[in-house]
Amino acid sequence: MKSFFTPEDYTLIIDDVSPSQVKDLLQKFNRLHQYLEPRFKPSAISLYSYTPKGEARQVIQPSVTGAPYSLVYYRGRTQAEVIERLMGRDQIGAAFNIAPQRHPVIEVRLSPQHYVIELILSSQAWWDQRNLVGKLSVERHRKSFFDLLQKLGEGYHIGFWAGGALGEMELAVSKFTHIKIFEEWMSTFSVGKDWFRIGRWYVPDEAHIDEAHIFEETMRQIRALYGLYSAILWTGDNNYHRFYKLPTP
Repeated sequence: MKSFFTPEDYTLIIDDVSPSQVKDLLQKFNRLHQYLEPRFKPSAISLYSYTPKGEARQVIQPSVTGAPYSLVYYRGRTQAEVIERLMGRDQIGAAFNIAPQRHPVIEVRLSPQHYVIELILSSQAWWDQRNLVGKLSVERHRKSFFDLLQKLGEGYHIGFWAGGALGEMELAVSKFTHIKIFEEWMSTFSVGKDWFRIGRWYVPDEAHIDEAHIFEETMRQIRALYGLYSAILWTGDNNYHRFYKLPTP
């Protein structure tokens, strides 16, 4: 079994390595992107790379303990501008600085101990967080969301923490053996304060992410997460803000 990422890749700190090491890691992420992007549209996945040409970029978390590169996929600039204007931002044209932290993203990255494929809404993505909470207040949508979680399988973690490594505010999705457990867990979520995230965390020696399997495996997990992403994403046709209740002061 040949590893795609080397042990050194998992612990690269950008200031402490040679340019060639950085280039090698960047090329690996670009190979992943070149495999993934052409498969999105045929799979009915509307995701767009955050950076030009899908180049690997720094992970979106504000406090990162792992290697500094990731691939970030989101709703695309046109939709992002609409949402950020609804959030109260009023810059115009090229000066409008879109930040992925303000949107749901599916991110592919390394941490010092894991390869991670994760759906993330940072605390700054409060517009879509409100949509999530509003939608989950409707019983049939809550059940549908729970059913999607149940299909994810082993190795998935859900939680409300920030940062690049597994945090204290996380739970293995497999622990949600009944919808009541999920409902109790979500009752502790605070819009605009907590992060919301669901992802598959691989240890480096898993066969799923060796050279022969990592491309197909990554695409498979993005497909799985995209169902959840679509359920959360605010659009004109998926607007549940009217069901969201502001917390009592």
